[in-house]
Amino acid sequence: TEPTSVAYSGIQINAGGIKPGSNVVVFGCGPIGLASIALAKAFGAAKVFAFNTNPARDQLAWDMGADVVKSPRELKKQGSSAGAFVLEQTDGIGAGMVIEATGRFSDVYPDIIQCIGVGARVVQLGIGATPVIFDGGPLLRKNAHIVGSLGQAGSDIFPSVLRLMSSGRIDMRKMITGRYHLEDCAQAIADSGKRDLGHGKVMVSQFYDRKK
Repeated sequence: TEPTSVAYSGIQINAGGIKPGSNVVVFGCGPIGLASIALAKAFGAAKVFAFNTNPARDQLAWDMGADVVKSPRELKKQGSSAGAFVLEQTDGIGAGMVIEATGRFSDVYPDIIQCIGVGARVVQLGIGATPVIFDGGPLLRKNAHIVGSLGQAGSDIFPSVLRLMSSGRIDMRKMITGRYHLEDCAQAIADSGKRDLGHGKVMVSQFYDRKK
């Protein structure tokens, strides 16, 4: 519920919501990125593109509802880019919303700026430590803007996410890839950082039965 509420707050509250029928691009397939994919489909996106550099998480992106899952690194090897790929696949229309959930600004912002459509909103959810310089001209020419969103502050966000879950519109259980007993919390933290395991969301609970 918590990472989904972070994505919900950014997409629906701060960025004004997804226009049904528009294309949505998600950079990053960690818990918040995966939640963004699920919400984008639930809110009526025509096509959701997920860009991810950890192959072990590709299936999670598919499971959460992505229509296209690609690695920017592989596209680069082919002489293309994530931004160019989105434009090609949308006949030049681009994305109505782009969700940044990597925190690797210098890696993804050139692609983000390239793939935005007219009136697009870029939702900044990832937290990064390094600045990035990019050409702001396309933002001006396409009447697009960037919206920052931190956490899930706001009224009725958690309850709204819970109602989406209970109604069956989204199933966030699909991104839970690890369950640990409270006594194994240190192992849970260690495993969550191992990229080869491809973890989505790791859960720790004192009620988890380790014998199962």
